[in-house]
Amino acid sequence: LFNSSVVFGRDGVPLGQPQRQMHPIFDQQGVIQAEDKHAIQVVDTPAGRLGILIGSDSWYPGNYRTLDEQGAQLVAVPAQVIGQGAWDKPWRGYKGSSTPGSVSLKPGDLSEGQAWHRLTLTAQPPSSRAIAGVSVFMRGQFWDKPSTGTSFLSSNGQQFADGEARGARLLNVWL
Repeated sequence: LFNSSVVFGRDGVPLGQPQRQMHPIFDQQGVIQAEDKHAIQVVDTPAGRLGILIGSDSWYPGNYRTLDEQGAQLVAVPAQVIGQGAWDKPWRGYKGSSTPGSVSLKPGDLSEGQAWHRLTLTAQPPSSRAIAGVSVFMRGQFWDKPSTGTSFLSSNGQQFADGEARGARLLNVWL
C-alpha cells in the first residue's frame, strides 16, 4: 500500500504518473510502504510546472532541490496530521526517518503546526525556487482516525494561512 497523489488535467485525464510518498512517518510504516527516493516528478499544468510532495516528504530540503532541477514552479503538499488537536501539540520530530543535517529544529521546541510552517520550504526562499506552493491538510475522520491541520499558501516567500476556518474552503494563489 502506498500513499499516493495524482494530478488531473482539466479533461479529467491524469497528468504524469502517481506521486508516491517517500518518507512515511513511523505511525504509517506498518501500513504504508516507502517509495524509491528518486521518484519525484514534475508535471506540466496550465498554471506551470507542478511538483507534489506528500506529507512529511515536504520536510526534506533535498526534495526541493530535486524539484528545482526539474523546473518546478509550483509545489503542492497534500498532508494529514493524525490526532484530535495534534496540530497544537508539541512536534515529535521526523518520526521514523533521520533528521537532515541542515534542519536545526528539535522535537518539542515548537508545535506540530509551527513545524509544518517552518519545514515546508516553499515558504523560505531561497530553499526552493518555486514561485508558489500550497499545503492542504485533510480534516475529519479517515479510517477511524481523527485528523487536524491548517492549510496554508506560500507565494514569493510570504505565507497565507486559512486560520481556524471550519468546513469547506477554497484556497487560491494568484500567480
